[in-house]
Amino acid sequence: MDFINEASETVAGAAADIKAWEAAHLEKVFVPFYSSADIRISSNKAAVVDTNIFPAGFNNLSPEFRDRLGLLIRDAISRKYPGTGKLLVIPEIHARNPHYWENVKTLEEVLRARGFEVKVGFVDDEIKRGAVSVAASGGGTVEVVKAARDGAKISAAGFVPDVVLLNNDFSNDCPTILRDIEQPVLPPVEIGWHSRRKDVHFEFYNSLAREAAAVCKIDPAIISIETRLIEDVDFDESEDRERVALVADEMAGTVPAGPLLFVKSNNGTYGMSVVAVSGGDAIRNMNAENRKKMRAGKSKKPSGQIVIQEGVETVLRTDEGMPAEPVLYMVETEVAGAFYRTNSKKSAAENLNSSGMEFRQFPDCVKDLRNIPELLSLCAKIAALAAGYEIEKVMLEGGCE
Repeated sequence: MDFINEASETVAGAAADIKAWEAAHLEKVFVPFYSSADIRISSNKAAVVDTNIFPAGFNNLSPEFRDRLGLLIRDAISRKYPGTGKLLVIPEIHARNPHYWENVKTLEEVLRARGFEVKVGFVDDEIKRGAVSVAASGGGTVEVVKAARDGAKISAAGFVPDVVLLNNDFSNDCPTILRDIEQPVLPPVEIGWHSRRKDVHFEFYNSLAREAAAVCKIDPAIISIETRLIEDVDFDESEDRERVALVADEMAGTVPAGPLLFVKSNNGTYGMSVVAVSGGDAIRNMNAENRKKMRAGKSKKPSGQIVIQEGVETVLRTDEGMPAEPVLYMVETEVAGAFYRTNSKKSAAENLNSSGMEFRQFPDCVKDLRNIPELLSLCAKIAALAAGYEIEKVMLEGGCE
């Protein structure tokens, strides 16, 4: 990990300049209230490969990081919305994974520990019941009540929040009930995966990475990640696979870590619609299973647009030898904490955000990385700023329209 340590020392030495650079961007752009950044680390690169604006793994944070998360949330809300005492959390009501509900339960507990009154509410009209009780993986349940709108305000079972906090990426639509209400909605409902595009995010990310690298005087290739958009793709059509394959062949010959590449749907998260390839032939000869995987993601809509992204083979291993990657959690542009994603079914070159993944608390399981290095914090900060510019672009283009 000499590369990480050396680069982090350089970044730490430029801390004042980075702070000024960050402040200049924060004057121009609205960053998401919270976010998470998946970071891959190789022998010569540490780069964000996915940014989630509605993070769903708060339960994976250690007690110390949960405490820091609560402090940062309280400070951010008090600064932006003074006098706020009541929060309504809107989760993904159709989620069946009990680990997701443990995440919601943890977020609820973190908020209550900082003095907020908290209700968890849902906004799905198809559910006729007024309340739902959902089991969480750690034991106990999450009580979720139906939210209703009265004029320009939203409430849940008589609870009128000061701020609405979303933990739902709204892959399919942008619910009318949350649009144009008086209470602040964080992050904005307009920035769900119904509107987000990975190529847009990484265009901003790479531009900001080049700026930050210039400020720190490090090689921008260390923290950037080449990402190319290809439109109108149907992987069942050989002509379309050939178009994608030609781009993959070109990238495989130019990216520093080649020939590892990831083909991803241009929208969606949770590791869906992601296939690792070594070059164009892997796409030309893509089997039926991978074609099906690329056909639809979480929203069950055809991918259509895809990106090919430079692959980063992780060098991190758990004490048992499993490949690992850090996931950093942010409140605005401040690091709240981190944990590791591991996967016993995957190699260091593959997508760990898939079947077989496990989560380990930071810093217990990876002997080479016991603290959050400054270089990784910088990457996550860049991702949060990039998400802010992405939000601005979505809003200018009409958001939910």
